[in-house]
Amino acid sequence: MRKLGRRPFLVGSLLAAACRENRAVAPPPHAEVKLEKLDAAPPPAPSAPIPDAETGPCVPEMGVALRALTGISSTKPTLPTLYSFTTAEQAAGLRRGDPVFTRSTNKAGHRGHLFDVLAAHTKHDPRDPIPKLLSSKRFAVGRFGWPFLAGTRISPERYGNEILSFRFKPESIFVSFRASFRDRRYAFFDIGGGEVASAVALAAPERIAAFFFLNDTNVSYGTGYDMHCPTAGAEPLIYREFYLGNSAMIAECSLGTQAIVDRLEAEIADLRSLAKELDCTHERVGSGCASVLRGWSNIGPSRPARFLASTAFTSWFGAAGASSGELERLATDLEGLRFSPNPYVVKT
Repeated sequence: MRKLGRRPFLVGSLLAAACRENRAVAPPPHAEVKLEKLDAAPPPAPSAPIPDAETGPCVPEMGVALRALTGISSTKPTLPTLYSFTTAEQAAGLRRGDPVFTRSTNKAGHRGHLFDVLAAHTKHDPRDPIPKLLSSKRFAVGRFGWPFLAGTRISPERYGNEILSFRFKPESIFVSFRASFRDRRYAFFDIGGGEVASAVALAAPERIAAFFFLNDTNVSYGTGYDMHCPTAGAEPLIYREFYLGNSAMIAECSLGTQAIVDRLEAEIADLRSLAKELDCTHERVGSGCASVLRGWSNIGPSRPARFLASTAFTSWFGAAGASSGELERLATDLEGLRFSPNPYVVKT
């Protein structure tokens, strides 16, 4: 992912809008009431809603849990498999035996915005050893990833159509931090989301596998703070990402596998099911940047909330949120990435 110059994710409980209960309305006081004859024909029964000729009755799938788009919390993350989009050229290089991580900068020579943040944190507090360690040469070469294919595919940028999958060694440690100076806390956690003491992590830097970074610059975000998100088209873009900077902690890197195809299929099914729900309920997901940030911090139990917590960019939702049509288009985009399995797996 590029960090600077990027262009441009909650809703509450959904209410089923179809088939409301018909209730008898009592006549107002003193209104004239006409008595029906005993042998009069009964009034006709209320007509049932006419189903759409093509789609049939609208039945939202609100009780069906999402299989793949289950969300990740910015405050209490766990570390599942990560995925990274790459180009056909880079994928071919991996198949020829190229290293998994080869670059320390983008084509413009920039390390990435998260390294700018680490440098700024170091300058603000030179005594803090954590940003110094994370910005050192130990983690200079790496790649960006995310746990959900749809979560990064909503970016207007394209990183390629080939998909890499990464699994980590069980002893791996991960660190989360964000750009804001209001809270420069670095939190360490293990592969299951359990907290790891900073002293333990600093004593074993070789176990630090990836950084979980939230670019919340210009956003006051947290308990007791107001959120101020950039206006449409303004920079910086609010986003989050994983930076994988330690190949020694990767248990397996793969591409072209049936498991990746299965992941695509599961996310496509989730998107189409959720789109059907939104279409029935006439709702949208994630209205505005602040709404998305709240959803990233505290994952709600609903299906739209889980999808929102699976995403990596706020800008895709805009001020009005994402509609069923936008979810359908995203599903169609992922369908275009299907492939016949041709596995290549690197284990370390």
